[in-house]
Amino acid sequence: MKEFEIKVAEKMIGILDLTDFSPALNIDALCEKAISPYGTVAGVCVLPQYVKELNARIGSKVKIVTVANFPSGDLNLYRTCSEVKKAIDDGADEIDVVFPYFAFLNHQARLCEDFLRGVREAAGDKTLKVILETGALKSQGYVKRASEMAIRIGADFIKTSTGRISKGASVESVGTMLAAIRSAEAEARTGIKISGGISTFSQALIYLELVIATMGSEWGTPDHFRFGASSLFESLISKIEQD
Repeated sequence: MKEFEIKVAEKMIGILDLTDFSPALNIDALCEKAISPYGTVAGVCVLPQYVKELNARIGSKVKIVTVANFPSGDLNLYRTCSEVKKAIDDGADEIDVVFPYFAFLNHQARLCEDFLRGVREAAGDKTLKVILETGALKSQGYVKRASEMAIRIGADFIKTSTGRISKGASVESVGTMLAAIRSAEAEARTGIKISGGISTFSQALIYLELVIATMGSEWGTPDHFRFGASSLFESLISKIEQD
């Protein structure tokens, strides 16, 4: 069992977007974590103002991830597209954009879809993850429709949470998101990123098992599946190094 858990923890490192939104970021320490003796993380996610410096330090060794329309989820397309383009110019490989969930809950679905299409265009060929903020959506019906919309506009991943509200990821919402992915007719299946309250190996294992049981073992790769977390990394290292 111990050997199995170590292998799983190492796999989790490889699908982790190591996240640090500290206002005074220690980039050297973050880069050291990202390329660990037990494997390299899938991506490093930082606030937009640190993208350029992170790119200079870590280059192409891991994906550089940042956020847009974060964390508020407004419906300001011009500002969000400006953020996206600036981040790409600074060296971002992947953009995690917050879905305008307040407008969505206010029955402005058409405007929300237009917003996402505009962001998709601004992101070009960069990886786009749409943060649904599932904890703020009132029912699984909303989660389903938001997932379907993000998939329809060509999101590369749908993501659970910003981590900035009290309710993060849940098994129920992830199940709904996976069902939307499975039923979509897109040529290339949209991936899933699970974030918000995932801080231990045991918590992460629940979601890894759910994703693989639903989508198949080939989904245990960063092309399809990511965790987004700031403290999960330490739990995984502890699991690997335990006596």
